[in-house]
Amino acid sequence: MSSSIFKYKKFEDKSLSIFKELKIWFAGVDSFNDPFDFDSKLLKASLEQVKNICENYSSEISLLDFSQIGVFSTSRTRKNQLMWSHYADEHRGFCIGFDRLKLEGHLKDVTSVDVRYQSTYPISEISKKLEAGAAENIDLEFLKYKYSYWRYEREWRLIGRNLGGKGVEIDGKMIRSVAFGLRMKEEDKSRLREILSSSEFSHVQIYQSECNDDKFGLKFTRLN
Repeated sequence: MSSSIFKYKKFEDKSLSIFKELKIWFAGVDSFNDPFDFDSKLLKASLEQVKNICENYSSEISLLDFSQIGVFSTSRTRKNQLMWSHYADEHRGFCIGFDRLKLEGHLKDVTSVDVRYQSTYPISEISKKLEAGAAENIDLEFLKYKYSYWRYEREWRLIGRNLGGKGVEIDGKMIRSVAFGLRMKEEDKSRLREILSSSEFSHVQIYQSECNDDKFGLKFTRLN
């Protein structure tokens, strides 16, 4: 599997701060766009079910605190038209390619997760882990699963405690590539290319996304 992971962004000052401040932002679990992803009522009900199955871990489960957990969500692909539409302002934005291995090496206390998709809450999976004695990081297990309809996102999450709503500094070398959207304005491209002209980003590969000639899909042309 490629070690690149991708972040789709709308073109705006907040998005450009990734380059200007060299920070990535971890969303709090209460800000997810899918209400079923981490709904407090569903979570509470799921925890009660796990407690009933794994009575020996009832006290540990009761003490779990999700309020400060932060998630940096990415995708394993930059060719997904739906992701470009939903997260990159209908192809008017851009997509950043990160070096996953360098990010993981830099973010020592962060858990890296290839999200799994299914139609049910992971009560059975988490209960089996507890019954096998794997209680460590059990709170993060709930963030490894999403509803099956989100499978197209091919999401890769970086999850950290005490990072909800916070920015974390990174090194410019952790950014591998930037791809411009099909509908990105020329003035926006010029502004972003000016930022990337800094020596800090001399290694970053710049691409233009284009329509495939013979099928519904995207292709990327290297610009530098």
